[in-house]
Amino acid sequence: MTKEQMDFYLSTKGQLCPYCKKAVFATDSVNPQNYDEIWQEVECRQCNNIWIDVYKLAKTQEIKNAK
Repeated sequence: MTKEQMDFYLSTKGQLCPYCKKAVFATDSVNPQNYDEIWQEVECRQCNNIWIDVYKLAKTQEIKNAK
């Protein structure tokens, strides 16, 4: 993936294929790689290119305080 393709993909927040610019994806389950990132394989069903999205923890929010 070129820098331009990656920039495009990130600018669409992962909604459009960086190769063909269509929104036709199949995703695999998430894959913990280490303590600071998770990988998910993504395939475009239009052009058949495959890449990995990398997720990093950005913030957390409390939903219940278990005093």
